[in-house]
Amino acid sequence: MPETKEMQSSMETFVAGLRETLETMQVEYNNKVQEFQKNLNTWSEAISQVKQKDLVDLQGRIEEYQRAAAQDIQNKEIELRNPIIEKAKAAIDKVAAANGYLAVFDTSMGSLAYFDEAALTDIAPLVRTELGIKEEAAN
Repeated sequence: MPETKEMQSSMETFVAGLRETLETMQVEYNNKVQEFQKNLNTWSEAISQVKQKDLVDLQGRIEEYQRAAAQDIQNKEIELRNPIIEKAKAAIDKVAAANGYLAVFDTSMGSLAYFDEAALTDIAPLVRTELGIKEEAAN
């Protein structure tokens, strides 16, 4: 389905934006670590403690951002995938109803213990037609 390619492109853009923010945070952290190591012997104990706390806090923010970004990626994928799944399901339902099928099994997932392929009707071509997908584009 063309929507799948659009979804992949949207996901790549979304992930790239998150990655860019993370990289910026990591550069900031690395710069502060270098500054800390360079100046540790010249700073007072109080300044060293403040700078060390700043590093720990920044590291915590980076870790929290990574967790939140992973959740955001998962949520975005669900948000983009659901309409595609619903469209495919609607096409399957329409084809099944139009052809009088009582059940449709997704044999690509291999979830059936046994089935006689010769006795089954592959409705994938009918569903692709319903979705307006040309046969050569489906492969």
